Amino acid sequence: MKKNRSGKILLSFLALAVTIFALSGVKLSAGSFRTGDRPLVICIDPGHGGDDEGAIYKHGGAEIMEKDLNLIIAEALRSELLKYENVTVVMTREDDVKVEPQERADIAYASDADVFISVHINANPDKPSRGCMIMCNVSHYQAPGAKTPDNYMVSSRLGGFLLDYLIEKGLLVSDDMDEYGGFEGIVRRPYSEDGGASKEELYDDGSVADYYYQLRFTAKYGIPAVIIEHAYLSSDEDYEAYLSSADKLAELGVADALAIAETYNLKLIEE
Repeated sequence: MKKNRSGKILLSFLALAVTIFALSGVKLSAGSFRTGDRPLVICIDPGHGGDDEGAIYKHGGAEIMEKDLNLIIAEALRSELLKYENVTVVMTREDDVKVEPQERADIAYASDADVFISVHINANPDKPSRGCMIMCNVSHYQAPGAKTPDNYMVSSRLGGFLLDYLIEKGLLVSDDMDEYGGFEGIVRRPYSEDGGASKEELYDDGSVADYYYQLRFTAKYGIPAVIIEHAYLSSDEDYEAYLSSADKLAELGVADALAIAETYNLKLIEE
């Protein structure tokens, strides 16, 4: 198991989480933030879809839409995750259809998902940008019936491993969101003026809510979540290196799956 900067930083998070779980009396599976023995339910959310195309840029004379790339990555992620024992995968969309923001969280909740993974590609029309970033929960808010004793910790640990594996693929770490709670590729953007919002929104415990709906809506259901911004469609370099073929996109999905497997201590199905 590799050890690099993101993983090392998260060791302190893990130690704290284990202490929290011990004090709460919750039985914690070894090497994971999941309790009990039932299958791990992972909800994969391919961003955009239908008339919501996401970012659109031309490469090689062709118009490339983010929604299509997200789905290819998500399908590869699902296929790779199903190679592991005791895993169930749910998709918020499997075709080029529009899914409303609240519906995406509703699908995760109805499926009793343990974690929500939103798959995206980044873009910046204002300046040259490259690399990856992970949006994680901003608050320690725990909704009634939350999936773990500390969903913030789950989001943090998973985000760190996702960065590790994407960096291992050669991706840079984007600093585009540093002004909105970004730190070495982990972004915690609050729904407040500090996060660039025109007003402040709070969770039921009085803490500031997440800016991004994927994190905010799932947090209200007690489901930890991350948003993966894999690379920049606006960058010719990122496009050629990571986004220009189905095989390259699938490699990103595999990297995501390896990070999830390490986070939850998953074991491959024996052939």
